[in-house]
Amino acid sequence: YDQLGAGRSDSPPLDAQTADEYCPAGFVRHLDAVLSALGLARFHLYGQSWGGILAFEYVRTACLTSSKSTQQLPLPLSLTLSNTPSSVALVEAEAARLLDACGGDPNAFSLAHTCRVVPPPALLADAYAHAGTVWRGTAAISGWEADLSQLDRKRWPLHTLLMTAEADFVTPACMRAWETLPGCRTVQIAGASHHALLEEPEQYFRLLVEHLEECD
Repeated sequence: YDQLGAGRSDSPPLDAQTADEYCPAGFVRHLDAVLSALGLARFHLYGQSWGGILAFEYVRTACLTSSKSTQQLPLPLSLTLSNTPSSVALVEAEAARLLDACGGDPNAFSLAHTCRVVPPPALLADAYAHAGTVWRGTAAISGWEADLSQLDRKRWPLHTLLMTAEADFVTPACMRAWETLPGCRTVQIAGASHHALLEEPEQYFRLLVEHLEECD
C-alpha cells in the first residue's frame, strides 16, 4: 500500500495538525488498518529501511498492548529488519561520516552506499519519483530511537532476521542494538549497499525466503 504522503495516497503537509499521523505511532495505526482490511490472521512482517522501523514499532506496540487492551494487534509469524537503523541520529552521523569520506560528493556517496546499480533500477527511480515531500529526509522521524527497554520478550516473535549489506550507510553500528532481540540472527549481503534487494536480488531473496520458510 502507499503510505500517507507517498504514491497515490493523500499527501498533507507535515505540520501541527498532521504530526500525529506522520509519526511511527500513526503509521502503526495505518498498518493495522491495512491488515484488518485484508483480514490477515497469519502473516510475516518485513521492513526495509524506514519500513523496518515501522515493522519494529508495530511489533513493539503489539507486545506492549497485549496485557493492557482488549484490542490487541495480531503478532506476525516472524520479523525481518532489512537495512534498518535503530537510531535516526546515529544513521545520520554515520551517513555524514561516509559522505565526508567520499569528499562531500553526494553522487559518489549514493553510488557507494545507497545503490550500486547504474543506472538505478526502474523500481527505485519510480519510488523516489513518487515519494512526496515529507519523506525526503528524516523530518517525519527526527530523533527516533528504538525503545527496547519495555519489551514483553515472552511475546516477541521468536524468529527475527537482520539483513545487513556490506557497504550500506546503515552501518553495523546502526544495527547493533537489534541484536538484543530474542531469537535474532544476522545475515550480510556481500557487495551490496542500502538497496541490497535490488543490487543482489538472487542472494538477497534466497536468504529471505529461507527465513520465511523456516518460520511459516
